[in-house]
Amino acid sequence: FFQHSLLSTLAMSTINYSKLYIKFYNGIIKTHNILLFQESYFESLTFYISFCCITVFILLFLYVVVNYILLKKRESLKKLKKELNLNNITLFEHDTFFPGFKAKDLYDLHNMDNIFTILNPPFSGFKLKKAELESLEKGRVEFSLFYGLYDWIAVHEKGDSKFSFTDVAEKSPFRYWKHEHIFLEEEDGVYLVDRIYYSHDSKQKLSYIFFNFVTLLTLFIFRHHQTERYLNKYFEPSDYYNSKKYHQNEEEEDEEYEEYEEDEEDEE
Repeated sequence: FFQHSLLSTLAMSTINYSKLYIKFYNGIIKTHNILLFQESYFESLTFYISFCCITVFILLFLYVVVNYILLKKRESLKKLKKELNLNNITLFEHDTFFPGFKAKDLYDLHNMDNIFTILNPPFSGFKLKKAELESLEKGRVEFSLFYGLYDWIAVHEKGDSKFSFTDVAEKSPFRYWKHEHIFLEEEDGVYLVDRIYYSHDSKQKLSYIFFNFVTLLTLFIFRHHQTERYLNKYFEPSDYYNSKKYHQNEEEEDEEYEEYEEDEEDEE
């Protein structure tokens, strides 16, 4: 929970922090311009070098923190990749549990006309060109990413479960791209699982920067946050979620987890 909260905060605040940093930088430059006439060339050069060093240090610190947090998630994905016998294919997966909702709610949400605008963050530079969908399981979508840098054609196919679907890239910066949208319904809610199989094209060097583990995780944290937001806006949680039985089961699970942690501490 702590990891997910921290990553959500980093993902949702990137643009705001960037704007604040630019204002901070402009303020320093203005202050320095005032003092420029009273300082020597050496002092001016020292000022810029110090500022650049501080900036690099902050970026490196954030990089180390994020990679440390993501270490466990990467290890779990490696295990899953071995189980699925994937060779030369990179696996990415992100899942979120939405208590009280059903798989059909997720399906209906993804079937909305403005879903592409809802799920794609502003920094992705997403632009829809053409959508020819008979349903989520059949059709094709043409769009561009990063303000026209990449053109993409996604072909929609039926998924493994009733309310799931898959999109396979017919045209993209990847050698191979398959995105499974999996909706796993439980008694007390539904899991949204985004699982992606992809392989980079060696000719598309920039795709390694725009589509890596950190950027994909940032993207899907945003998408799942938007999914939760619009589920609560357009759909009502089931009666079971509001019932005493659900909250009683939730309390029992918390007690079992606390007992499990105490047993582990005793063993250590």
